[in-house]
Amino acid sequence: MPPESVPDDVQEHYLSLSVEELFADVIRHYETVWPLVTDKIAALPAGQGQVIEGSALWPDFIASYSKDDVSAVWLTASDELLQARIYRESALARADAVQRELISKFLERTYYFNARMVERVMRLGFPLISITGSDTVEDLCEIIVLEHLRS
Repeated sequence: MPPESVPDDVQEHYLSLSVEELFADVIRHYETVWPLVTDKIAALPAGQGQVIEGSALWPDFIASYSKDDVSAVWLTASDELLQARIYRESALARADAVQRELISKFLERTYYFNARMVERVMRLGFPLISITGSDTVEDLCEIIVLEHLRS
């Protein structure tokens, strides 16, 4: 979302909270989303594959969900790749001082979130794939199927 389109209350939220508080807040939000995800999984017809993706699929939630035909794989990226994407998508080059501060805070929260996610994935023993930014969807599907889901 370009910085000029960030609502005032969201700007205030990001600028007033620490990175740790922002992380805790997003996890609380994701806890409210999790029941919707489990409902979606439960509603799938038997034998029909489905890919559900998003940062709201926190590893601890998946670890507590027990269903034989559900597999989980996490993708992660380096801080450099995350930074490049956020800078590009946020139009950093044309941002003013406040917008730059918002972008910086969002980036810090992203680094923190990614590091905590990787820690949880590793501790829980889920598959983790580091992407490079040049991976195609086909490449990632092949890696997931060949290396992770067959084990």
